[in-house]
Formats: sequence, structure tokens, C-alpha cells
Amino acid sequence: MPIWWSEWYYEPEDGSTNWAEPKRLAVQAASMIAFASSGAATALYWNPQAKEGACRGCLWDPKSGSETKTAQLLDNFVKWFPAGAPIEDVSSSEPSVKVLAQPEQLLLVNTTDGNVTTTVDGKEYTLKAYEIKWSAR
Repeated sequence: MPIWWSEWYYEPEDGSTNWAEPKRLAVQAASMIAFASSGAATALYWNPQAKEGACRGCLWDPKSGSETKTAQLLDNFVKWFPAGAPIEDVSSSEPSVKVLAQPEQLLLVNTTDGNVTTTVDGKEYTLKAYEIKWSAR
């Protein structure tokens, strides 16, 4: 039976965090890897709203309408890992780097606040703190 997540939040809602944008995006990407790896069929993402200041997690800038880094992450994820995409079992030599793979593409996410070097699929990658890296296979 397909599982749908009607809403999901990757940042604590109690206001206890004020994550920098790279960390927020890395946590979002890592949670999306967990969804895809679990076999979830659909996850719905609701665009936050902000009347003033920065709109953290928004898909578009409320003033200019331009696409944000959150939208770019979701666009790439949908492009490379749509529902039913063949997920391949690939691991990272560094446990803090989360990986998702399909036959043509890898998604790597450094979940730490420091630079990390890892080997995935026989290739070495260096990722900056909280970096999200897309790589052809």
C-alpha cells in the first residue's frame, strides 16, 4: 500500500533553532533521502509564508517571485528520484554523508558542520559543511 506523508517538518517548530540556510537545506535533503529510501510514495511540501523578512524554506521569494534554493533542491529531487524511480543500494565510507542513488545519478549530503571526504560508488568526494552534491554515475 502506498504511503503518503501529508505534511512534514524537518526543523523544530518550537523556535529553538535558528539554523543557517546550508544546514536547513542539508537536513531537508537528508529527510527526503529517508523518505525515498523508506518507499514512501508521496510527500507533500507546503510553502511557508512570510509577510516580512526572509521566508525560510519558501519555494519562491515572496517579493521577486524568483526560485529559491529550497525549490531548486525539490526540483532536482523530483527530476532524479520521482515516485517509482529505481533506488540502488549505495553507501558512503563516511557515515555522516547520506547518499541516495539511482542508475544515472547520486545525491550526497554532508550532515556535519565540517568538511568531509568520502568514497561512494568507488569515487572520492569532498563536501563542505552541510553541502548537497549531485553527481552523475
